[in-house]
Amino acid sequence: MPQVSAEDRLFLDLQVDFLDRYDLPQQGFEGTTVGGLSAIAYDPLTSELYALSDDRGRYGPPRFYRLNLDLSSDRRQITSVTVESVTPLTQTDGQPFPAGQLDPEGMALSPRQTVLISSEGNAAQAIPSFLGEFDRSSGQLINQFRLPDRYLPSPDPDQPSQGVQNNLSLESLTLSAG
Repeated sequence: MPQVSAEDRLFLDLQVDFLDRYDLPQQGFEGTTVGGLSAIAYDPLTSELYALSDDRGRYGPPRFYRLNLDLSSDRRQITSVTVESVTPLTQTDGQPFPAGQLDPEGMALSPRQTVLISSEGNAAQAIPSFLGEFDRSSGQLINQFRLPDRYLPSPDPDQPSQGVQNNLSLESLTLSAG
């Protein structure tokens, strides 16, 4: 059996071409409102798309969706996008995050069948930015990465000496081979 490095499996020699634009109609799915999608990630091994909801838990728990993208073969246009499943994000004990605790923004799929998610937090309410690794199947938090102090809200909100500005924190997320 030929030996294949992790880098070769993760970072395939691919090209990205703009195919089309598709606006999801307003819809509900399994008790959640589908919308406010802030990140999308593609799994080349399963040909699945994942989309992260960015509604701070106002219209359902913090969550991500698995989507099916139907492309017409003749014109290479998006025929439809269907929501296949929703996965709520939960804390390490399996309990939901408190309302407003997460403001999910960035998402990256890992080769360990986990998903990395960044959250802006809420500097105005002293809720810190967040970077966590979640089980892709259950949505349960596996690991929370410690962020440098410069990203954390100032202990005194009246005299901020560190931290990020409200709604201007960890937005996008990706993995690299290095």
